[in-house]
Amino acid sequence: MKNSEQPPLAFCPPSALAEAPAASAARADFQGAVWDAWFTPWRFGGVLFLLILLAYPDVVLGTNTFFYRDYGVFGYPLAFFHRDSVMHGALPFWNHLSNCGLPHLAQWNTMTLYPLSLIYLVLPMPWALGYFCLGHLFLGGMGMYVLAHRWTGNRFAASIAGLGYALNGLMLHAVMWPNNIAALGWMPFVILLTEQGVRGSGRKRVLAVLIGAVQMLAGAPEIILFTWLLAAAFCLTARETPLRARFMRFATMALLVAGLAAAQLLPFADLVLQSQRDTGYATDAWAMPPWGWANLLVPLFHCSPSVVGVYSQDAQQWTSSYYAGIGILALAILGVCRWRKEEAGAPRSVALPADRRGLVLCVAAVLSLMLALGSAGGIHTVLRKILPFLGLVRFPIKFVVVLIFAAPLMAGMAVARWQAVAEDARAPERRRWLRIGGLLIVLMAIVVAASRIHAVTGERWETTAQSGVTRAVLLCVVMAMLIGLHRVRGVRALWLRLGFLAVLGCDALTHAPRQNPTVPVAALDPGAISREGPVAGGGREMMSSRAQAFFDYAATANTTEFCLGNRRALLPNWNLVENIPSAGGFYSLYTAGQQDLRALWSSRTNVSPALADVSGVRWVTSDADLFAWQERRSAGALVTAGQRAVFADRAETLRKLARSEFDPAREVLLPRAAAGQIQWTNVVQARVVSSRQGAGVVEAEVESEAATLVTIAQTDYPGWSATVNGRPARVWRANHAFQALEIPAGSSQVRLVYRERTFAAGAGLSLLSLWVCALLWWRARARGAGIRLEAASV
Repeated sequence: MKNSEQPPLAFCPPSALAEAPAASAARADFQGAVWDAWFTPWRFGGVLFLLILLAYPDVVLGTNTFFYRDYGVFGYPLAFFHRDSVMHGALPFWNHLSNCGLPHLAQWNTMTLYPLSLIYLVLPMPWALGYFCLGHLFLGGMGMYVLAHRWTGNRFAASIAGLGYALNGLMLHAVMWPNNIAALGWMPFVILLTEQGVRGSGRKRVLAVLIGAVQMLAGAPEIILFTWLLAAAFCLTARETPLRARFMRFATMALLVAGLAAAQLLPFADLVLQSQRDTGYATDAWAMPPWGWANLLVPLFHCSPSVVGVYSQDAQQWTSSYYAGIGILALAILGVCRWRKEEAGAPRSVALPADRRGLVLCVAAVLSLMLALGSAGGIHTVLRKILPFLGLVRFPIKFVVVLIFAAPLMAGMAVARWQAVAEDARAPERRRWLRIGGLLIVLMAIVVAASRIHAVTGERWETTAQSGVTRAVLLCVVMAMLIGLHRVRGVRALWLRLGFLAVLGCDALTHAPRQNPTVPVAALDPGAISREGPVAGGGREMMSSRAQAFFDYAATANTTEFCLGNRRALLPNWNLVENIPSAGGFYSLYTAGQQDLRALWSSRTNVSPALADVSGVRWVTSDADLFAWQERRSAGALVTAGQRAVFADRAETLRKLARSEFDPAREVLLPRAAAGQIQWTNVVQARVVSSRQGAGVVEAEVESEAATLVTIAQTDYPGWSATVNGRPARVWRANHAFQALEIPAGSSQVRLVYRERTFAAGAGLSLLSLWVCALLWWRARARGAGIRLEAASV
């Protein structure tokens, strides 16, 4: 054997070549272990970075950036608004540009307090947000590598798990959601450190709390929920520690995480209480279709392309793919089969402390697939009744996140056991592996045949067949390479392992056309477009329901024109980039009043003049040209005064707002509870001399012949306080979702200020929790020093 074929640290004299077969097998196993150990974190990180570079070279090099779907209408505009607010010296508690105003920090997924938001707050936009998303994709892969290595002790197996987690259909699609990819990136670290915290010292628990709080601030409620459910399952099944101790340690960590994130969680909880959502908000919409499991084998089965070439299922549009990788799936099934074999009492070929973890992962993966099917899975409706908090997971397809987390870990465990299997037990293992691969290929053939017999609208059988054949070929390559791990010796074993990772990466990157199209970074610059109509500092704009219906499906294959067209149309939330106020917007949470008005907007083909005037809508999309804007001269200003008070209940108020005979210039609708408390209810001659709206502040000077009402076309929300001529004044809910207050006769200085009412209490809890963490860290350090000193003295 040539010296170049010898693995590092494995010098073997020539006489060893004549050793007995058992010694030769042991030496081969030692060589394999050395090559497995070659995949250090730095080397795996290099491989993962190269694959991410292959996926998005234009984004990594800074020439292009993402824009598609939620990245363009949510992720980028809100990050831009956040950055712009900070650049002007203010933390964005209130967003005055969307939905006639709404809380911003309280919208958990805006990541206002997420520490790594500094990436796009400090670095130039727009490419900084692309780095943010790809950086968290890389972070997720490294986290899974560390977790899998901790559980398996095999660095090559950990590399497979890390690669499988970072590169799959769901993770590559999740790049369009900055908050989701951030939470997914931290998910393996949270689970690893939480489990170590339950088993280990106080310092490990403190570290688990800190990382858990960082993920909590990322603002992806469903992913955070799945993370902590899995962490609880792993911690509570760790038998090495007494159950009571496990429970108390886990509960302490969870409470401290919530405490550290209280500055974000308390405003969010306050907004939830004021919003349209509750535990019954979840629906069966956007569930995995009954045949959706087939996409785990043939990713393009029953999928159709959008105009820009992104394939997805018509039944659900939350993710364009949840393909875990055919190699990862096959290895995960191999791991399940080995666990069942060992649990049945068969001789163990290797002692790995992963049986209970494997069981938890297997149960979680199967359960997630069933829940993702919604009511078609049989348990979604029942489980929601038993565990009402699951109702916060609006779309059942989101449960597939658990499968995407579990599959790479099970695959890594399977490879670790495969590498450690004894020589005399390898033949049965190879037969089991070949049976699994053969079964999957048969199932893939059935899926392709089903596409031929019954294709859905927009599906091309040739595309599905190509997808199935390609995955089958890659599976055969993975099968051959896994068998080769026991047979290939010398430096070729390293190349085989690198090729194994390359094949898994190729499978993930080629399973579908690019899931997140890109555009040149110039297309997202604030001054990249010109238009006639709404301008910064002017009146509010609103897209009509007819225009919204058109743009929901309008597209062009030219991604740059697609992006610029959405910007010209001020598709929500592109108005944030242009600094143009809007009566609409795309958010997770709205106040209950806002939601009612949104329903009025969407339920009418023609815009209600009364509703548009009340909302201060000056510009609306033209019925003749959906790319043009029509000015409304009757639009109410931000601040008006002198209207007659009309007291009405909710239903009557909404009916009046929907009718053209209601004149908001002369009347203001107030809740019946205000009758008898408001003294001045008649029409009065009044004039708004000036008004100004800023970040969380509205100021106006009003002149009136007599005491009267001032109406502010801004969303009413707890936290707004008002003064008139320096004296506190009560703010009333007006016109169902807006504000009104009383002023005396003469000249009045009106000032409204927004203060997040729960933020101060939340920040106090966060500081207190941080102090507790520092105390626990110091005590654990002192205890550890005492133990070392005692051991040294003995």
